[in-house]
Amino acid sequence: QGNSASGSGALEHDLSCLYAQDQPLDGSTPGPLPLGVAVIDASVALFGQVFPRVASKHRQQLLSHFGDCIRTAKAARQQQIQINIFTAFLAALRGLVDHKSGLKEAELISTANQLIMGALASSDAILRCAAGEALGRMAQVVDDGKFLANTVQACFETLKTARDAVSRTGHSLVLGCLHRYTSGMSSGHHLNTSVGILQALAQDNSSPTVQVWSLHALALIADTGGPLFRSYVQQTLTLVVSLMLTVPSSQVDVHQCLGRCLQALVTTLGPELVGGSSSVVDMRTSCLAGCAVMLNHPDAIVRVSAIQCLQQIQLFAPACVALTRLVPCLCDSLSNNHLLLRRAAASCLRQLVQRQAQEVMVSASQYGGGI
Repeated sequence: QGNSASGSGALEHDLSCLYAQDQPLDGSTPGPLPLGVAVIDASVALFGQVFPRVASKHRQQLLSHFGDCIRTAKAARQQQIQINIFTAFLAALRGLVDHKSGLKEAELISTANQLIMGALASSDAILRCAAGEALGRMAQVVDDGKFLANTVQACFETLKTARDAVSRTGHSLVLGCLHRYTSGMSSGHHLNTSVGILQALAQDNSSPTVQVWSLHALALIADTGGPLFRSYVQQTLTLVVSLMLTVPSSQVDVHQCLGRCLQALVTTLGPELVGGSSSVVDMRTSCLAGCAVMLNHPDAIVRVSAIQCLQQIQLFAPACVALTRLVPCLCDSLSNNHLLLRRAAASCLRQLVQRQAQEVMVSASQYGGGI
């Protein structure tokens, strides 16, 4: 369904929610959806359960039918149909993983791949996101190393030669999703090439959109790379801090993704942050500098990332975080209008008082704004 008021939850759509025990009005849900939207949502959920349980020939028929629906749809409705189809297809791929099943037939794999590649070149960002996620999931359920190798190589070639933002953004996300969902991408060659390409794209100042997608993919790789990503932390950290200082603060999306990357890098370093070697000290200093830059950003989400990064650093290396500066900042954030910023500040303060209650009390007492 397209994004419109007709798809919003409201009591008038189903009065039975007033007395039905399985639909509590506790504020956690927006209310009953219109019947047409609710039917589609239920159908998508059911498709994800049915697809792994049917025979391969029926899977082929279903995916072929999806392709026909997209090709024959009128331009005004094609985008909505594609979004519904990809939502159902992603539910089916997750169902295959949950049932420890897979796609083995070459014709079925080809049909699914064609469906995905068509959306990967879409001008709609939501469809490109869905296609990138689907291709990562496909590599997870296709028990064929050749499929993964061909997909990775095609992605590398596209990112090296393409100049349009659509191709670059879509295939950047594919790289991140492939690393996220497949263990075969953790090999040295694939990891080295992926990180190198994404770092280059992240420096493309002519296209903030490409920067956002490549930084998001880089964060996915850092999150899932584990110890294998350790050798890329320093160069990635240098890139992130450099971009924080050079990208205009008005490009909020880029700075939000930079915060996400910094969080992933801090997680990768983990207990190493407490080390005393020159390289660790340099990386720790860079992490703290990045946090300081983000704390001064006008966007609340960027400041949330800064608080969460400092919370992680304080967990691994408490002596490196200056509570006299952090606690007043957290106290000030508690009265901010942005809910996520208030939550992040409260979470960080809770962690601090569990380990350094006395220091937090002293620092808070010097805060003049009241708590």
